[in-house]
Amino acid sequence: MVITQLHFNKRVIAFTAVLFLMAVILPVMRPITAFADPPVQPTNISPADGTTDIGLTHTFRSSAFSDPDPEPSHHASRWQVARDALFTDLAFDSGVDNQNKVTITMTSGILSYGTTYYWHVRHQDETGEWSPWSTATSFTTIATLKPNQPSNVSPANNATDVTLTPTLSSSAFSDADAGDTHTASQWQITTTPGDYASPAYDSGVTTSFKLSINVPTGRLILDTTYHWRVRHRDSYNNWSDYSVETSFTTRASVAPNRPTAASPANESVNISLEAQLSASQFADADTADTSDSHTASQWQVATDSDFTDIVFDSDVDTSNLRTVDIPEDTLTYNTIYYWRVRYRDSYDVWSQWSTAVSFTTMSARTDFTANTTEIIPGVAIIFTDTSVGNITSWTWNFGDGTPVVVWDVDSRPAPGMLLHTYSSAGNYTVTLTTNGPDGEIIRTKNAYISVTAASSSGLLLGLPLWTWIVIGVVILGAGIGLWWYQRQKAVL
Repeated sequence: MVITQLHFNKRVIAFTAVLFLMAVILPVMRPITAFADPPVQPTNISPADGTTDIGLTHTFRSSAFSDPDPEPSHHASRWQVARDALFTDLAFDSGVDNQNKVTITMTSGILSYGTTYYWHVRHQDETGEWSPWSTATSFTTIATLKPNQPSNVSPANNATDVTLTPTLSSSAFSDADAGDTHTASQWQITTTPGDYASPAYDSGVTTSFKLSINVPTGRLILDTTYHWRVRHRDSYNNWSDYSVETSFTTRASVAPNRPTAASPANESVNISLEAQLSASQFADADTADTSDSHTASQWQVATDSDFTDIVFDSDVDTSNLRTVDIPEDTLTYNTIYYWRVRYRDSYDVWSQWSTAVSFTTMSARTDFTANTTEIIPGVAIIFTDTSVGNITSWTWNFGDGTPVVVWDVDSRPAPGMLLHTYSSAGNYTVTLTTNGPDGEIIRTKNAYISVTAASSSGLLLGLPLWTWIVIGVVILGAGIGLWWYQRQKAVL
């Protein structure tokens, strides 16, 4: 009986324990089972679908968190903004964000101006369950504003005496768009107000010279009025309006510096009839900032310092800029001449005439040479006439009593050479007399030829006899050549 009672008590105790456990565990298990449901799909509140002109730092807002389970808790959210409806090109992804659960503000640099985006959001509860993504909606950001119209700063409007390589400068860049920057400028200069179809200068799109630029050499010319403008570009490739056009006038052209007559120098004498004139280097103040250059010269030669009797005038000479050869038969012997020159630059501006200088041409000159002045009897000497001037006759006297040799213009050999042989030892004076419009000129060379008898040792003047024989043969050949030339000339 006791044993039966004991078994009955154990069953009661066990049943009671089960009831106790169920009373404790079931209340705990029920919430866990209920929390297994995900949060309700949120909706996009702001920006609303199709909204335009949204700022780049807009605050996005979703609907409030909702969960079918009792006593739910909003643990986190995830926000995404994309450039396409499939969200393959994400512009922003917050990841799991337990701070910005219902609203989030875009920071600068994420969104771009004038762009259409798509966005959605989802919520997470405290059990880690995620709601479905909200239905994606679109919005378009505000269009970027073009930069403010710049103004021309320098050269100031109506400025004059401006250099040909001025520095153009504009006002500072200004744009209402937040964070927008100055990326490029374009500068234009024209000679026709308001017409930039064929500008004198166009910088094109320059990213280096945004607020100022130096106009390159060769684009502007002197004494000309120009009109100019500039525009700015921002980081969204938007251009401002061109600045209000202003004008400036470049400085007038300066005449080249007065040249200097270099050669023949003043009061030079004995100048050849085929003289060459030369002058100083071209110089012009315009070359400091232009491509000004020496384009022509004018040369004049006259018999008077007033240049009323001009014997040579090159006129505008674009070839002989610093030197010129006086043409043949322009000058005459023993005459005083005056010469001058002036220069022209690339703006067709002439310099003053150089200060006139004088020179005197050479007089008619009579002279001669011999191939040797020491000889033995019987060996021919070659004499050469080196006279210059307007000569009509030549008379040779060899000082040994032989008949004189007379030439006129027709009988004078072309080389001006003749042979003469001395038969006796001695010192001989040779005289050449010329005649022409300038009168008679006599050239005498005293004891010019020394004739010495050959020594018995076969040496003469330090040379072996055979050497003199060779020389004699050469001279004889030359003499025969001259004789043949004169004979042929007489026949013709």
